[in-house]
Amino acid sequence: MTCIDAVAKLCEGDPMSRPGRPLVVVACALVALVGCQEPDGPGAATPGASTPDATTAAATSADDCNHPPDTGGGDGGLGAGFDYTEEHHDFGDSATVTLCMTVPGGAVRAAGSAAHVVVTPQSLPGPGTRFTFTVTVSPGPSGGLDLEVVDDDGDPGITFHGPAVQTDDSGWYLGAARG
Repeated sequence: MTCIDAVAKLCEGDPMSRPGRPLVVVACALVALVGCQEPDGPGAATPGASTPDATTAAATSADDCNHPPDTGGGDGGLGAGFDYTEEHHDFGDSATVTLCMTVPGGAVRAAGSAAHVVVTPQSLPGPGTRFTFTVTVSPGPSGGLDLEVVDDDGDPGITFHGPAVQTDDSGWYLGAARG
């Protein structure tokens, strides 16, 4: 029986036919307004569970990130979005990159594509929908982030590229995900 069915059964009939029924009507209205939410499911946010610092606005899907998944106009794709700024950073300065993707278990691993692109932590445990990493870049050629989702035993799952790291004479910035 769903919550709505229970409220309907409790509130059926004339609510004023017996003493105390007005209170039941108020209770039914409150239950209908706040008590019939679905439980946390696979797409539900797990605040702080998979990030080193709890995030204030947890995404419930990859589309909630400021760089949603590129599906090429179709229904396919990995379903991985990213949150990051495209502002310019001096070499040695850090910025955060958040992977927005439903990961039911296991862990998410992240690494720079070259030694001068350092990502910390290197791994964050699932389950969760937001995985926040810190990126620090030293002088060197442009590169990017490489990510991997592993299962509960640490066995490889899917691998994919994250945002590109673009460098210039004075620093670096994050750009669109590499193909």
